[in-house]
Amino acid sequence: MSSLTIYKNSLLLLCSLSLIGCKENTVQVQRIEKGIEQIPSMVTTETTLETSAQSAQSDPVKAHDSWIVPDRWEVDTTPRSMRLATFVIPTDAGGQEVAITRFPGQVGGTLANINRWREQMALEQIDRSQLESFIQRFTTQDSVSQPNGYQTRIVSEQGVMIAVALYDEINDQTWFVRTTLPTLELADALEAEIVEFARSILR
Repeated sequence: MSSLTIYKNSLLLLCSLSLIGCKENTVQVQRIEKGIEQIPSMVTTETTLETSAQSAQSDPVKAHDSWIVPDRWEVDTTPRSMRLATFVIPTDAGGQEVAITRFPGQVGGTLANINRWREQMALEQIDRSQLESFIQRFTTQDSVSQPNGYQTRIVSEQGVMIAVALYDEINDQTWFVRTTLPTLELADALEAEIVEFARSILR
């Protein structure tokens, strides 16, 4: 066998191995965009918009295709990991960010959620016997078994977190609406409209 033939055969072998490697990478590697999905249509407090027939990730027996957003809230379109949507409330102290997320099931339960948020606010965890004193439970019209939502206010040196959780029993998923505000005064001024917005998700 000539040197030229050996050289050609070697090149063919290298090309074949290269193609196999490409196929393996194609199977093993996926590019997944996080935090980007269709969000419910906005229905403002003054304007009624036609809602879509189907909401995001819906296999639903019941789809949540709209929510009621205060007129002055602004949409932040910057994609964020794990976040369904972000709104900004204009205030004299600057824009206050409101985050909306949604997860399958009950995400560990109420106590786990409260303790996770308390940890984020640099506070000690609580135990189950203390839980009810840290939350206010409520029921939405969508509830099959009462109650299906709760709200909490967590105050620390880092600010004031207002959080609302709603469990959608029919679709077995939990919605969270959260914001962390710099002062108690802002929390007092904004809490009612944040909670009202959250409760509009499940009506």
